[in-house]
Amino acid sequence: YIGCWEPVPPTMAGGKALGPVSYAARTPVPKDYILRGSGLHGPENGEVMKLALWNRLKQRRPQRAETDLAVLKEFYRMEVAIVWWMFGLVFFMGPLNWWGKKY
Repeated sequence: YIGCWEPVPPTMAGGKALGPVSYAARTPVPKDYILRGSGLHGPENGEVMKLALWNRLKQRRPQRAETDLAVLKEFYRMEVAIVWWMFGLVFFMGPLNWWGKKY
């Protein structure tokens, strides 16, 4: 996870491209326009959409560069060990515990 969500992003291009969201400064929706929602977010309010897209781009994570077999085996080794540990607990220690509680 890279970065975090910002309620007020840095101002870009003099506030024209990206800036703080202001509901008071937005243009009103025409009377004959059919809203698909509340009009507070989405395509009806472009500033909110730009802010959401900015935050989505900030939290984008880099992809794995190396994907050969040895690297993937090392990457999943702990996960496979945890799965086998849980299988051991459920299918060996669980019945053993159940049997021990009867006596």
